[in-house]
Amino acid sequence: GYRRSLVIGRHVTPEPNLFGCPVGAGATPFKRLLIANRGEIVCRIHRAAKKLGVETVGVYTAEDAKSLHPSVVDKAIQLAPG
Repeated sequence: GYRRSLVIGRHVTPEPNLFGCPVGAGATPFKRLLIANRGEIVCRIHRAAKKLGVETVGVYTAEDAKSLHPSVVDKAIQLAPG
């Protein structure tokens, strides 16, 4: 899509979004994303977050320990039973 940019000196700076944050890769308002989901959707969200330079954290149960989604995220946390 079309994005306006501001030219400052030799650098092109993206115009801030509605929240006042610059738009573009590496310009997210947060550093880490918790993905509280399972399976393929975790892999897709992780892939998109990586393109934006965001670290991913996933949660999983003991039953899902050998599944794919705990191994693709940057940090996986096992949930306590109960």
